[in-house]
Amino acid sequence: LVDGQGLSVDQVSAGRVNDRQVRALAEKVKVCPDPELDRGLEADGLPPVVISCRMKVMGKNGSTASAAVDYARGSAENPPTQNELRAKFEHLVERVVSCEQAREIESLVEGLEDLTDVSPLITAVTKRI
Repeated sequence: LVDGQGLSVDQVSAGRVNDRQVRALAEKVKVCPDPELDRGLEADGLPPVVISCRMKVMGKNGSTASAAVDYARGSAENPPTQNELRAKFEHLVERVVSCEQAREIESLVEGLEDLTDVSPLITAVTKRI
C-alpha cells in the first residue's frame, strides 16, 4: 500500500520491512480471526477447501470500504493471466539475468511441452550474466 503496487520481492527485504512508512502503516492494521471463515475446515484438521479473506478499511473520516475473496490470486481456483505471470517473471529475474537471457528462458518455458530435451532450458537458467 505504501508503494501503491502489489507485493514484490523488494517489499519484503529487511530494509523495506523496517522502513518508517511501512512500520507506521503496519501499526494501523488489526487482524481479527473470523470463525465463520473456518467453515471449510475439515474434521481431520486439514486446511479448509475454501481459504477466504475479508478486509475492511476505515478512512480517517470514518468511511469504510470492504472486500472479500475466497481464493487468493494465483491459486489454482483463481489463476493469474498469462500477462500477470509474464510480468511477475520479468520482475523476479530482472536483477539476476540479462534481458536476452530472460527472453530465452521465457521462450523455452512457453514451449516446454514441445521440448524433447530440456538441456537448452537448463543451460539458459544456469548461465551467468
